[in-house]
Amino acid sequence: MTPHRGLRVDGRGLPILVEQAEASDPLPNSADVIVVGAGIIGLLTAIGLKQAGLHPIIIEAANAGSGQSGRNLGFIRVQGRDEAEVALMARSSELWGELSQKIGPQLSFRRSGHVSLASNARDVDRVTEWARVGERFDVDFHQLRGEELYKLCPHLSKSYVFGGFTPRDGQADPQAVMRSLLDHVDQLGIALFQQTPVTSIAINDKSVKGVQTKRGYVKSNAVLLATGAWTSRLLAKAGIALPTHAGVATMAATRPVAPLSESTMWEVGQLGFRQDAGGRIVFGLGGYVDVHVRWEDVRGAISTLPTFWSNRRAMNIKIGRPLLEDLTDVWRGRDLRPFKWAEFLPNDGFVKAGLARLAHMIPSLASELELDAVWTGLIDTTQDFLPAVGTAGVEGLLFVAGLSGHGFGLAPALAEEVTEIMIGNRPEDTKLAHFAPARLKGYKSIHELQRLPREHR
Repeated sequence: MTPHRGLRVDGRGLPILVEQAEASDPLPNSADVIVVGAGIIGLLTAIGLKQAGLHPIIIEAANAGSGQSGRNLGFIRVQGRDEAEVALMARSSELWGELSQKIGPQLSFRRSGHVSLASNARDVDRVTEWARVGERFDVDFHQLRGEELYKLCPHLSKSYVFGGFTPRDGQADPQAVMRSLLDHVDQLGIALFQQTPVTSIAINDKSVKGVQTKRGYVKSNAVLLATGAWTSRLLAKAGIALPTHAGVATMAATRPVAPLSESTMWEVGQLGFRQDAGGRIVFGLGGYVDVHVRWEDVRGAISTLPTFWSNRRAMNIKIGRPLLEDLTDVWRGRDLRPFKWAEFLPNDGFVKAGLARLAHMIPSLASELELDAVWTGLIDTTQDFLPAVGTAGVEGLLFVAGLSGHGFGLAPALAEEVTEIMIGNRPEDTKLAHFAPARLKGYKSIHELQRLPREHR
């Protein structure tokens, strides 16, 4: 097993860089709908709105696809999802198949199945407990033991006694997905403005009026924030408190090896991996993240500390320059500055631990495992690790945030629901009721904030 030396590590973390974009085209004065954020949810929603007869525009602070949507492991799975997400994820799985038929093989989606691996009685219980959840939603779930398990992955360590297999689950290369969606957006004639940070949301009389960017103001009575970890700061400028925290996940890929398995694999509580079309093993330690403490974490300590404490073994809490910059901004009465990708370097310890775990999982290939690339992704997370979707009491505004590492798989179904809400075909509190932000401790909509004395806002 080759040590972590001389490895390609891009400070922004992508194993395949998205093409750099420049802010060139002038912004329009107004738009039917403004989609802020050119990640997978923003792009799919814009496509849905265009197909519904509207004329949306997309405004992206950096490069389209350069955020978490293009940086994740590429798992598309129902298995293991919280019960509140299962129905939505099952619908999303169907939509991934439809999207693949529409766009073609360049989307890279394949229905390869997913396996949860257990090596002890406790982990077997965790997998079978979820199987009962899946049964309530008619999820196709198989219990595998012995040779049944090793047929799916002949190189797998014999230490695993049980596997939960969901054949309808799948995978895709996030970078290929983002490039395909961007091509589709272009074909539909949807205007995309990159390198154009939105600095504030214009709200008057509890109705959205448009957005202010660094390149000018755009009017609209409908705005979607699909801005990931940046959402809470944008909402805070409008006087809305959305309690989320951001974790930096480290992922890696090996150089190509012999075929392992068509399925994505997850060792319960440990490592997840998939083998891409080129033979590389893409892997990451599930749930292990670096948390750079920010002003929001300090201000909302009552709501964030329980989450940090209960996940203290997986969360590497860091107090440093990001918090100092935030405190300086607060002290000087300035707006909090946006997060910077340069702050989020890969965690070498996570890479080494992940590679060692991978060698344990597939011992016959351990000597062939050589690292090819390491990158990071910024995951915005809620207290219960479920999405937050709402209007915050502002007519015409909708935000989708706190996807907690599940957004890539959920995106098609979430975008479908968001599109229906924004064109007025579906009320906010239908299929997304589980994700209403009012459940979060510390959340304040614009209505609640306006009832507070100014000194407590």
